[in-house]
Amino acid sequence: MSPRGLPVSAPSSPPPTEGRPTQGLGGRLVVAVDQTNIGSRVSIRYLLRGQHPSDSDVLMTDVVGHLQAWGQGTATVRRRTGDIVDVPIAAIVAAKVVPPIPPRPAATAL
Repeated sequence: MSPRGLPVSAPSSPPPTEGRPTQGLGGRLVVAVDQTNIGSRVSIRYLLRGQHPSDSDVLMTDVVGHLQAWGQGTATVRRRTGDIVDVPIAAIVAAKVVPPIPPRPAATAL
């Protein structure tokens, strides 16, 4: 049962070795990224404050970019601006591989 008394379904496939499903904010959060995804574009949600997504004082943020490194307790993501963000793996509550940025449509002449 979830903290709200709702049934929680089992994940359809097991999470990666360091990943873990968690329950919070009305949905299941899954970490589906690990070292095998280096070079892929990823979206990672992680804790800035609190120990769990359901904590009353939790503060989370997201980073989207290409996974540069995963190991020694840190995931390194390069944003499209070139900025590097180091995320503590223990603070990650959800992560997934996302598609490449779609190309901009060509300008049409009037």
